Amino acid sequence: MTTEKDGYQKDQSGAQHHRSVVSIRSRSAWYKASVVVVRPSGGEDKDGWESAQITVSHEATGEFDPFATGIAQSKWNKWAATVAAVAAFVQGIVLLFPD
Repeated sequence: MTTEKDGYQKDQSGAQHHRSVVSIRSRSAWYKASVVVVRPSGGEDKDGWESAQITVSHEATGEFDPFATGIAQSKWNKWAATVAAVAAFVQGIVLLFPD
């Protein structure tokens, strides 16, 4: 796609493609962070003791481990923020170097 602004033309198709791909990946990671649920593992540990976990039961998601779920959500949020930062960096580069 070629646009004309201030008397010159620049091709933005490549940059727009990279920004959109990175933005879609960021959105996907944030969505995953919002829906990830870690189920309790249950059972016995290596010494034969019953697993001691705090679990929460919710009618929409069932039983889950809130601490492990928080850790998993944090991991996905880290990836989403990193990818969003890359998208912002690419957009800044495109704006600094229009040609």
